[in-house]
Parts: sequence; structure tokens; C-alpha cells
Amino acid sequence: MHRDGDYIELMPPKTLLLQCWQSAESGGANVVIDAQRVYLDLARDNPNYLKQLSTKGCVTYCRDDQIALDCAVFEHLRDGTVMLRFRYDSAAYVADWAVEAFHALQRDYFANPRYPQRVALSKGQILICDNYRMLHGRDAFSSSQAGKTRSMRRVWLAYDRLPVLRNAAGEHREKRALQRFKAYDILPEAASYAAAALIDVGIRLAA
Repeated sequence: MHRDGDYIELMPPKTLLLQCWQSAESGGANVVIDAQRVYLDLARDNPNYLKQLSTKGCVTYCRDDQIALDCAVFEHLRDGTVMLRFRYDSAAYVADWAVEAFHALQRDYFANPRYPQRVALSKGQILICDNYRMLHGRDAFSSSQAGKTRSMRRVWLAYDRLPVLRNAAGEHREKRALQRFKAYDILPEAASYAAAALIDVGIRLAA
């Protein structure tokens, strides 16, 4: 996303909305994990791992032609909250000094049956998730009848205020690296945007 002479840095969407359009005959429940609980337990059980996973550069995520470079799994934001950036698949490239902590986070916390909660949605029901705090996925599912396959509608709500960066020489040119993530299919701002209340998201370190 850009304007003449500057571009808008695209932050991950703040909020995820999932609406059930068709539930599966068997399985397919939505799985959510509260990363704030994981964060606090990790701080108590292994603060060294938490320090590594909170350091920028511990992980890079690369998918297709999009890259999130030199990230932290737990990224500290200016408002004092923490944003979760985590996926455990072939898109993750982990720094050698953080590999053990990264695998331990998945093995001991996110894959630990103590943490996941399952939400089975019926047709028309909506699940709203704090995308900076909650990890989400789904159970395996099966459907024997045609037209009865599990189907979910997904909507992302973007960050309230996107930071603007201006080219120092006033010579901004179109660059692929500065283009928005087209898979989001971002809608234009509505006239009611300025009147909308801000949404507080993320892991909170203090009550």
C-alpha cells in the first residue's frame, strides 16, 4: 500500500472473524489457544526461552512471494502489549540460537492438551478472535455427502492506525516488497471509520 512519496506499513490484521457457513458431518471444530496464558507460563517456567522468542530476528516467515523478516514470536508493541507471530510449518525459518526455544514452545505449550479450547460452530454462528493474542486452527473433519463439506467465511479487521513511512529523498518508486499482501483483499475505508471505537488487542503484561 503506498501513496506518492511514501508507503503505509501493513501490520497483521488485529481481529479475525470466522462465520460457519456449513459445518462438517464429523469433526472440524475450531481450535483456539490463549497465548497470554502461554506467555505467562513460559515466563515462569523458562524465562530464557521467552527472552529468545521475544528477540527480533529469532524467526522469519516466508510463504509464496511474501516474507515477514527478522520477527519475534512475542513482539513488544509501543502501547505496552505483546503481539504473537507464530506458525509451525515449512514457512518458518528459525535462527540457530532460537531453534530449541521455538520447538519447545510448540511441543510443551501449543501442542500441550492443557492449552487448546475447541469451539464447534453451527451454521450462521460467528467466532471473533484477537489475532494478536490467540492462536487458531481446526480439527480434522469428514463429510460423506456432496455439498456438506465444512465451509467457513473468514474476515480480517485491519490495524486501526497504520504507520506511514516517507522516502527520505522524495523518490518513492513502486517496489514489490512494499506492496500489500494481496491475499487479504483489503476493502477501502468506510466513512464511519473515524467514529469507530478502537479495539484493544494483544497480550497484556500488567492487569
